[in-house]
Parts: sequence; structure tokens; C-alpha cells
Amino acid sequence: MLWRIALFSRLACVICLLAFGAFSSAQSEIDSLVSRIDSLKDADYDRLKAIGDSAFVRILPIASERLKTENARPTEKNAASAAYALQALVACATPRRTRAVTALYDKTSRETLQWILFQWMASEGDPSVNRQLFEDKLYLASRNANGQSGLAVTGLVRIGDAAAVKLLIGYMKNKKTPEDFRNGIFVRLARTGSPQALDAVRRAVPRDRKLPPLSQRVDLSAKDDVVATHRDKSGVEWGLVRSSGFGCPNDLWLVRKRRGRWGDAVFTGVSEYWPMYQTGRRLEGFEAHDAELKNLVELKGWIKRFVGNPDLTKDRDGDGYSDVVEKWLGLDPGKTDSDGDGLPDGIDKNPLAARRPLDDIESALLAAFEAETAERRMEGTLFVAYPAGVKPFEVTSWSGLVLPDEGRAKPTRPEALFGFRFRLGFSSGPPVKFGKDGKTAEVQIQESGGYYEKIDVVTLRKFGNEWFPVDVRNAGWAIS
Repeated sequence: MLWRIALFSRLACVICLLAFGAFSSAQSEIDSLVSRIDSLKDADYDRLKAIGDSAFVRILPIASERLKTENARPTEKNAASAAYALQALVACATPRRTRAVTALYDKTSRETLQWILFQWMASEGDPSVNRQLFEDKLYLASRNANGQSGLAVTGLVRIGDAAAVKLLIGYMKNKKTPEDFRNGIFVRLARTGSPQALDAVRRAVPRDRKLPPLSQRVDLSAKDDVVATHRDKSGVEWGLVRSSGFGCPNDLWLVRKRRGRWGDAVFTGVSEYWPMYQTGRRLEGFEAHDAELKNLVELKGWIKRFVGNPDLTKDRDGDGYSDVVEKWLGLDPGKTDSDGDGLPDGIDKNPLAARRPLDDIESALLAAFEAETAERRMEGTLFVAYPAGVKPFEVTSWSGLVLPDEGRAKPTRPEALFGFRFRLGFSSGPPVKFGKDGKTAEVQIQESGGYYEKIDVVTLRKFGNEWFPVDVRNAGWAIS
């Protein structure tokens, strides 16, 4: 009996020594991380997350003291010092520490420091603790969008109860709510899985397949856009104006004045716009383009070339687009309904993509594109680059004309076609990255607007047979 007691005593000592050794080792690691708190690497933050609460207890007083110093003497140096400590703190914070993190948030008014804490509070903390704060942020954002509104949406989406969903839907439906704020709700709301949320996201996507006639898309109200005028022998006043009908505000249109107002706009097939490389250097061919403009405007060549020219208004197929327009856009001037969907090209939002059933890959691509555009009022022509093997499909969430970036007839002046360009799907590997369960997916969307380029990755989730966006993260941005 005594030998058993002695054995158990020895085992208990060994266990205590091992535990103390592990504790000492953990404390040493925490000491090392704390000593380098102002120069931590990504791997160090991963270690803090793995250590968790014991590291949080050590770092909390350091962060509190640095924040107190920054409040007393708000300098960039003190703010940077506080930021290092706060970043380390939230790396090892667990949801049960939400109130402690929130207390620090309440003690600073510096936006950069608030952001570090608020991001964790919304994304990883216990969201119920800060429900009122999230609601307050949304109220302010509904008046004037701010950088924390998206995080507040994330917090309420994580709560996800009926009241939170109802509040978010209300803001998303209100067209007075800033556009970026509405879009932030649209791309996250479905994450709740609520039938009401899914229905609201579904209804938020525009489904109008038609565009107004071209004459209604041309804005002639700006007096500064009148390039030249001419009064003919019969007293009719003609004008050459720059205006947008296909997205480029520098396209030139022939107009005439009636009752003191310009009207009867006819596209000339000429644009002042000429594209540039990202370096700022203009694309090849600009010399001939500039010479043409000089001849038209400075030398008044537009009068003889455009006024009274029946070729500008000729519409062989009677679809509402002149032959000049159809050649400019890469459509067929001899075909009234290019895609055979029953809508004449002149009012068809997607003249080269008919409505059709979509497979899982195509449905995911479309849902990802809608996440980028459904709540953004982006007017003008859209050029869509589809992944290899994917036929063009109908897009209704865009507010203007939609054309495939490839596969059209060769436009008259492809170098002058102005608009937004979206490339759907990942550029390498499969266009859609599906999760193992087939219920989640990621899609890359590359967007270019002429002077900027950005890449977003849209996360999707499948509810029933439909794909819905649940998050969008930026993966790259460039402004030329």
C-alpha cells in the first residue's frame, strides 16, 4: 500500500513539474512577444491568437496605459505606440473579452485606433454586447456613409435575429440611404439565412431587361458641352455637342434647335475621347484622331460631313439604332434582334445575350457580379469578359447597355469604345472556387473604369438552389 502512495506522489510531482515547465515556457513566449510588441510579424500575431486569454491579460494594461498616454498627448508617435498594443490585444482577444475591448473603444476618439477595436468587435467579438452601438453607427451612416458602417452591418448580421434583419432591410430599401451603405448591406444580409433576408436580397436586384430609346439616353442640358454651332440658309440652327449615350461623355452628337432647346440628337460616329495606358501615354493612333477632330471642329468640317447627311440616320433593320451606332458598338446593322430574345436591339439592355437557364458555374458568376453592381448606380456601357467556355448571359443589375467584351462583330472604332469592364471569374484555374460541400463558393471580379482597376473576391453561399453573396473583400486596387 505504501509503495502505491509513494508512486502516486512521484507521478503527481512529475505532472506538476511538467505543468510548471509548460506554464513557464508559455510565460516566456508571452514575455518575448510583449518585448517586441512594436515590431510583431504576422507569425507573431498568429501565436498570440493561439495563446489567447493569458496573453490578453498581459497586454491589456499595456494597451490601456498607451491609450491613456495618447489621449493626454495626442501625437502621431503616441498614436502609433497605442496602435501596436491594440493590434496585439485584439489578436489574442476572445469573445468573452468583448466588454474589455469595448471599454477601450469608448476611451479614444482617434479614428485609426477606433477602427482596430471596432473591426474586432464587429467581426470576432460577442456582437450582442455592442448591439446598440452597431445600430447607432447605422443611423449615422444612413445620413452620411462612413468607414465603420460596413463593420456595423457585419455586427448586426452576426446577431441575425428578426429585429436585426428587419432594421437592415429597412435601410437597404430606403433609396435615401447612401449607395455604398446600401451595397454593404446587400452583400452581407444573406449571411443570416433568414427567409426575409434572402427575399429582400433577391428583390433588390433590378430585373428590367429594357433600356429607354437612345434619344432619351442622351443628355443635352449642359451648355458647356456645345462644341460648335451653325445656322443654315433656311434658318435652322445646328449644333455639334458632346454627350453620353453609350457611357462616354465625349462622344459627339449632331443636334438641332427647336423652340430654344437642342434636340433630335444623332450619333456622328466620332468621339473626342482617346484611351490611355496606365502610364498616362495615349494609345497608338491618337495623331490621326486629333487631326480628324481638328478638321471637324476648328476647320468646321462637321457642317459638310454631318448636316443633312442621311447616312447618319439610316436604320436598315429598323431596330432603333442607326447603322452608324450598330457598327460603332459591334452589332449587326442588318439584324433587328441580334440575340433572338424578342427585344429589338435598340431597347435591349443585353442585345447579344438572351435569357436562358444557367448552370451552377454561371449562376455563381452572375450572383457575384450582382454583388458588385446591384446597389451601385453605375450608368454607361458595360463590357463583360466571360470565362473561357461560358457563353454570354443576360445581366439586368446594370443600369446601362451590356455587351460581351469579346465575341461581337468588329466595332468600327474599338479603340474609342468607352465604358466599364468587368472580368468574371478567377484568371487561373477554375473560374469559380466551390467549397467541398458545394454550398459555398468564391468568385473573383476584376473591374476597370478607364482610370482605375480593382479586384474583388465575392464569397457566395447557396440557399436552396440559389447563390447569394455573403461577403466581398478587396484583393487589389490601382488608380492610373
